[in-house]
Amino acid sequence: MSLASCLYECEIAHARQKPRQHSFLHRHFMMYLDLDEVESLRTTSRLFGRNWLSPYRFSQADHLPDNENVNDLQDRVRSVVRLKGVEEQIRSIRLLTNVRCFGYVFNPVSFFFCFDAAGQSLCCLVEIGNTFGEKKAYLLKRGREKVFRDRQQKLFYISPFTELAQDLVFDLSVPGDRIDMRVDTMDGQDKVVSASVRGKRLPFNDINLLALTMRYPLAPMRVIALIHIHALLLWLKRTPHHKKEDNIERQVAVMNPHYSLRNDTKR
Repeated sequence: MSLASCLYECEIAHARQKPRQHSFLHRHFMMYLDLDEVESLRTTSRLFGRNWLSPYRFSQADHLPDNENVNDLQDRVRSVVRLKGVEEQIRSIRLLTNVRCFGYVFNPVSFFFCFDAAGQSLCCLVEIGNTFGEKKAYLLKRGREKVFRDRQQKLFYISPFTELAQDLVFDLSVPGDRIDMRVDTMDGQDKVVSASVRGKRLPFNDINLLALTMRYPLAPMRVIALIHIHALLLWLKRTPHHKKEDNIERQVAVMNPHYSLRNDTKR
């Protein structure tokens, strides 16, 4: 059976230009899941399962929390993009993300690519998370061919070391033999942070998944550990930072809000 789902072995690059310079490059891997194929992947893979003992497990509850208790993730995606102005009918959704590894997951960013019945890309919903457990979704409508580009206000503390009023500039392409994703943080015309994910496609099977596990063991745990290590390095460089409680009224459309936002009516 030919699968749309696959694996990507990636290089993640991050370069901060101001107010302090700081950069890194890490190797990692991610899964690109056709959400219609998840159940079949669970039955054919010994490493990708449904219970907490499985080395890798995908949980719909890890994405797009919904106040109306819509259990199906695809329905939640369709609801969000419809509210954001996409009127075309979405036939399939594919998600580039980290999944649970021995029960743990952390996703700095996940990409929902939405396709019509003819297989043409319609939009991409970018779900960005922070270490407070919050998430925010940004919608990108299709530009030319399979490329998504847009600039949007951030208004979300992705990192305490960036300002709320800065913008995110997205430059993404639909995954194919390779992935090439770029999200830059801009302050006017000045680039503050440049972040990219580039990688090559591997078929989704246990051989490749085992090889990637050996190269990048406990991948989600490594992600959260590295985030805190680099945050410590930025702090040691005396990089200015913000408290989560700063500018509550400007942190809008936040999902899973931090307790400091929950009672704020302007959220």
